[in-house]
Amino acid sequence: MLRPRQELLIARRIGQIELGLHAHRRYLARHGTPRDIADLAKHSLIGFDQPTAFVRSAAKALSGWRREAFAVRTDSDLAHLALIRCAAGIGVCQAAIARRDDAIVRLLPK
Repeated sequence: MLRPRQELLIARRIGQIELGLHAHRRYLARHGTPRDIADLAKHSLIGFDQPTAFVRSAAKALSGWRREAFAVRTDSDLAHLALIRCAAGIGVCQAAIARRDDAIVRLLPK
């Protein structure tokens, strides 16, 4: 999901991966379900540590989606998914992966 830095590599887009905000049902039962983007400020957010192109892009679309707002930070997509699955908070993961687990709920899909 990052542009390669090696000059000899050729990079070209071959598809898209849909991402979305997700939380485990246990987390939502304890903390409630956000109704809009502003509600995210009341929740534990799982986010990225380093300011990548994705983080900068997401910050434009999601007010409050900044490093300081994240309760837990990691640059590993696998760690994000694990944290969502253990009900640690609301995080971004691939929609197709989240759909495989009935306990994970997509939030604010628009």
